[in-house]
Amino acid sequence: VTAVYVDDDGDELVFRRTIQGASSGYYLDGKPVAWERYDRRLKSIGLLTKAKNFLVFQGDIESVASKSPKQLSQLVEQISGSLELKGDYERLEAASHKHYQSVLRNMQKKKGISAERKVCKEQKEEAEKFRRLREELADTRTHHMLWQLFHVERDLAEVSQEAAAAGDECEARERSLRNAEAQLKERKQAAAKVHKAEAALGKRLKDQEAAVNKVKPDYIKLRETRRRLDRKLDDARQRVRNGEAAGAQHAAEIKDLEVELAELTRAEAEYERLLQQQRASSQGGGGGGGGGGDGGGGASQEDAALELEDSQFETYTALQEQASKETVALRAKLDKVTRAQQGEREEAAGVESRVEELQQRRAQIVEARVGLQARCEKLEAYVTKNVAEVERLRGKRDELAASLRDAQRKHEDVSGRLEETQAQLREARTERHESNRDARFRESLEGMQKLFPGVRGRLVDLCEPTSKKYHVAVTVLLGRNLDAVVVDTEKAAHECIRYLKEQHAGVATFLPLDTVQAKPVKERLRQLGGSACLARDVVRCEPAVARALAYALGNALIFDDLAEARRVCFRGRERLKGVTVDGTLLQKSGMMSGGGGGGGADGAGGGKARRWDERKVEQLKQQRDGYMRELGELGRQRRKETERDALSSQITGLETRLKFTQQDLELTRGKLAASEAELATVVADLAGKEPKLLALAKKAATFDKEVHAQTKRLHSVVDAVFADFCAQIGVANIRDYEEKQLRVTQERAKRRGEFSQQKSLLQNQLDYERGRADEARAKLAELRRHIAADEAEHAAVQARLKELRGRVEELQGGAEELKAQLTELSKGNQDVDGEIGEVKQRIQAIGRELRQAQKQGAVKETEAAQLRSKRHALFKRCKLDEIDVPLLVGSLDDLDDAAAAAAAA
Repeated sequence: VTAVYVDDDGDELVFRRTIQGASSGYYLDGKPVAWERYDRRLKSIGLLTKAKNFLVFQGDIESVASKSPKQLSQLVEQISGSLELKGDYERLEAASHKHYQSVLRNMQKKKGISAERKVCKEQKEEAEKFRRLREELADTRTHHMLWQLFHVERDLAEVSQEAAAAGDECEARERSLRNAEAQLKERKQAAAKVHKAEAALGKRLKDQEAAVNKVKPDYIKLRETRRRLDRKLDDARQRVRNGEAAGAQHAAEIKDLEVELAELTRAEAEYERLLQQQRASSQGGGGGGGGGGDGGGGASQEDAALELEDSQFETYTALQEQASKETVALRAKLDKVTRAQQGEREEAAGVESRVEELQQRRAQIVEARVGLQARCEKLEAYVTKNVAEVERLRGKRDELAASLRDAQRKHEDVSGRLEETQAQLREARTERHESNRDARFRESLEGMQKLFPGVRGRLVDLCEPTSKKYHVAVTVLLGRNLDAVVVDTEKAAHECIRYLKEQHAGVATFLPLDTVQAKPVKERLRQLGGSACLARDVVRCEPAVARALAYALGNALIFDDLAEARRVCFRGRERLKGVTVDGTLLQKSGMMSGGGGGGGADGAGGGKARRWDERKVEQLKQQRDGYMRELGELGRQRRKETERDALSSQITGLETRLKFTQQDLELTRGKLAASEAELATVVADLAGKEPKLLALAKKAATFDKEVHAQTKRLHSVVDAVFADFCAQIGVANIRDYEEKQLRVTQERAKRRGEFSQQKSLLQNQLDYERGRADEARAKLAELRRHIAADEAEHAAVQARLKELRGRVEELQGGAEELKAQLTELSKGNQDVDGEIGEVKQRIQAIGRELRQAQKQGAVKETEAAQLRSKRHALFKRCKLDEIDVPLLVGSLDDLDDAAAAAAAA
């Protein structure tokens, strides 16, 4: 077997092995060598004979692929040579593991000893800390208890002192109240006498004023008629003067127009005469090449120079036909381009004309808007000023009118309403014993609300039926829960019960919202039809107390009549609880009770149903006091018809002027709005026209270039045809002759059109001004007839007005005398009423102070009882918790017995 190895330098090394029988021979580069040298040389180039890493024998690949992972690992170790070191490695590994286990045991032992030392140290420190904290806790609890007892004793002394002061204040207020009530009785007797005399005098004054009021409307009406006629005549006379001035101006304008029309007619005739002269001069001096007459000016000379002889004109016609034949195609193409160009020019001219019109219109609108805005501002300022003045005067007049109406009406019905209110209050006093009990309970309830959080109030105060129709029915359903107190928690309820016991304030039912169990609503009961409805659906309340209301009402139903209630409650698949609007209660057991108490005090629930109206009692008292004050004020009011009439006249005049001004303002605003709309339209139209105009200008420029090119080609052909003829008549080209002749014709037609247009305009203006003058003269004649009729009416009104003025002044003089007498009497009545009001206010103030003092005393007594109870609880806690409180006398057992005895007392 021979192997050739080539190194990096390109040198070859040949390995060869021969086998002869049982022996082998080894050769390097053909030279025989020993096996050891042969093997070393192979190893030097990385070939291991034992690993067989350089030869792959037949079947080796399948053998390696079929080996297990362990066998593959052995093969890799064999090839790498590490298999030879396996024994040493395993021996050293066992020794290392043995030494590692020994070290690990020593480390575990050391850690255990350190942990035991640390635990012992921590336990010692914790024991010392616990002992120290127990001593601090005992001292702190002792100091805390002493602090609490100190503050309780101090607060108890202050509250007891305040309660005694409140009792003394109540006694003083009661004495003051009795004295004030006696003074009020005396003042009322004196006021009754004065009121009677004032009423009699007031009746006489009322009769006198009725007579004045009967005559005065006619007087005021005539006075306003006279003022209206004065304004009408002034306006008519001013219009006559304006019409006469306008007529004179129209006559001057008509004369000016007639003169201008005559001058224009003469100018037209002169122009025609000059044209005749020019034609005559041209015919007399005609020639082919030049020379002209001496008349007619430059225009006739130019026309004569361009006149052709008959032979020349025939030659011109023939050449023109020849040029037309030769330029048929060019003219057709030029006509096409020219028509397109003309269309674009006409469109551009229309757009330019429209843009110019729009710009002029925009300038006119802007100028008109400035004037309209200035006029609007002026009119608005005037209207605002006059509206404010009218509103002020109208408010003053309405105030006076209301005062007069109230004086006539209230004096008649206030007494009746006062008597009715007093009757309702007397009826309410028949249940005074119940009201007093409720007042005491309300005071206790206010005390509980101040002392204990979560006390909301009585259920009757927290809810209300949606209609008075359901008052009796809801009262019957609520029953004893009507006066139940709603609280947030059961703990608050227990505290309130203990408070009522300590204050001996009676008993009460409490509904704690956190524990009360409300029945879920049965939705099918809302679908029964008829008059049946759930009681909880006809009662309003705050969402926070809805649970208590649902507990009190349950799923009870309310019906309008008993027959329907019995049919629904007793004849269904299950029996229901219901009540009729008159108070008949139907139980699920079949028992029925109550009824007939819809509004009376003896009916079932009728008396208690009035509890819903308790909040109206205070309103009745306020109404009574208000009626009494109002009766006193009515006596001091004065009649002010004269001032009211003067205000009415002034308001009428201002309203008339304001009406015309507002009409003018609305008209001006309409014009301004129309101008703004038109301006917006014009601006929008301009914005749309300008881009279009630019586009048309670009297209026109393009067409101009094309037309110029086509025209140039056409002119070259025509100039070739007319070259000899143009030289004969002395023109550069035939177009010069044609343009001059056409320009003269157009100028003459334009001048005649201008004369015709100006004459037509002047004639139309003259006809219009003459029509206006005739119309103005007719209006002036009609206006003078109206002035004569108004002057006659004004004289009749003035005479009647003078007569009525005397009558009104006579009646008003008598009324003023009665007013003076009533003023003197009212002055004394006012003093008496003032004294009565002062006494009433003093009584009310004393009553409020008395109630406040009583309430304050009750609150202080309650606070004192709570402080004593708190002191007893502190001592009891010291005993139970073994808190060493230093005492001056006795022990904790003695103090506990004494506190318990004081609390029981």
